Amino acid sequence: MPTIDEIKERLRRYPALKMEMEKMEARLEVLKSEETIPPLRPGDGSKRTAGTGDRQERAILRRMEYEERTAPTIAANRQEIKAIDRAVAALSDPLEREVITIRYIEADSYKPLKCREVAVAMYGDDTEADILRVSRLHSKALQSLQKILQEEGEA
Repeated sequence: MPTIDEIKERLRRYPALKMEMEKMEARLEVLKSEETIPPLRPGDGSKRTAGTGDRQERAILRRMEYEERTAPTIAANRQEIKAIDRAVAALSDPLEREVITIRYIEADSYKPLKCREVAVAMYGDDTEADILRVSRLHSKALQSLQKILQEEGEA
């Protein structure tokens, strides 16, 4: 059974995994586009002019090498993101889903949002009562996720 700390760690890593995967996929798109760049002017025989076919060939090889190197990471990140998304979607309480989504999944940084920030996002205020409500929902959501992940057989 995954511990609450293990679940928190998986949730904390979500934004970083997503950003890493998106950057790798964007880099692949750039490398693919470089394959279609028109060749340089035909060589005039001088030493400073490159061959026209070499440029496209090098671009294809760069892309293939990068794709081979990053494919396992992209696949692992995609799998972990889907597993987390499935578990969060399985939460029966919509407020629990909202707390987890705001705090971890929609985070724009590598750090989860604080309860105060989640309270403002959910309730429009950061009163002590709102912060306490978010904290309780967060704890309850983590326990619910623990049960969901245990039932799915994930560690």
